[in-house]
Amino acid sequence: PSKSFVGSDAYLSFKCCVYLSGVADWIYMAHCVAHQCNVDVFFIDWEKPRGYLRATASRSSNDRGRKRGSKKPTPISAWRTIMMANEWCKLGTTRKTSIELTLITMIFVMVGCDFQYIAVPRPNSLDRSEGTKNILLDFGNNVVWFIVILAVQRIGMWMLQRCIVDNPPILFVDLCTIAKVSVMILDQHNRGYYLHCRSPYQFADGGLKDLLKQLAQEEENLTTARGLEDGTGGEGGVKVEEACQTFEMYVTRKWRSNYDTLYKEAIEEHKERTAEEGALSKNLKGARSIRRGKGDLPPEHLQEASTKISEFLRSFFDNATDHRWKIGTRSACGRHCNQGPNTELISSKSLLLPDDPIVKTCGQRPRFERVLLYGIE
Repeated sequence: PSKSFVGSDAYLSFKCCVYLSGVADWIYMAHCVAHQCNVDVFFIDWEKPRGYLRATASRSSNDRGRKRGSKKPTPISAWRTIMMANEWCKLGTTRKTSIELTLITMIFVMVGCDFQYIAVPRPNSLDRSEGTKNILLDFGNNVVWFIVILAVQRIGMWMLQRCIVDNPPILFVDLCTIAKVSVMILDQHNRGYYLHCRSPYQFADGGLKDLLKQLAQEEENLTTARGLEDGTGGEGGVKVEEACQTFEMYVTRKWRSNYDTLYKEAIEEHKERTAEEGALSKNLKGARSIRRGKGDLPPEHLQEASTKISEFLRSFFDNATDHRWKIGTRSACGRHCNQGPNTELISSKSLLLPDDPIVKTCGQRPRFERVLLYGIE
């Protein structure tokens, strides 16, 4: 009994470290999920109406029998924005490695090839016959194979993305550019990311023939660049890469206050109308559940609030409001140590820091990956 007690006590500290590491990993993953749930993501549609709709009016004696009508802009399809939001949700669960492939490979190596018995303490390390495994050797054996399998997947994905296709975040930026829908992400109070996806095409909502024609013109350099301000930079006069579309954004307190005001007004108005129309909502809930599954349709005033915020963001990124922005440069310390700019630089104007120009050619990760599980693999 004393021998058994000593043997179990010898690995007590090791077991405690393993358990504490598992608990700490769960806490970190819960923090990452909670952080993702609190991130503000807003999709900015840059599409313009193709024309006008004429609403005819009834004849009267004053207009001598003629019909008079008012012009209304043609409605813009919301399916592009809905599709981009759906792709963003898919991107939130994308991983650089496959956990299913990793576990299947681990089972094949350990059970199918009997590499699990390497953890049996014996003089011959090549002997894979059955025996009693040592807990330390078993842990080290599993960790080594797990790292090897993950490393092979990471190297394979890196070669695939370098030689054949881009990584999923870059493909998402390209898809948003074709759809002409920019994305603004706010993960902190005054920091976020901006994906400038305002394509150089006149219209994004069109047929396949129009899309192929626009892509052919862009390939032949017959259109402007996709980058913000066509690569000329903002008012700061900083030259950026013409193809740069991803930026790290630092906003001023005035800008954040205005953004929060618009958002709070929408929430407060929603609460007031919900309290007034509570009985009607309860009566319609059953019909909506049958028609849509679960959940209610967004109220009209929330749609109007979304339109106001969208107009505010479009004017902001066009530098057409009192909230101005400028393009800055990232210091070496900020590039490698993830250090933000000095607060004096964003006291009067918001700051946009472009990603490195080699982000597409060398497979370097864009900075907005930090708000995704893909970027914290």
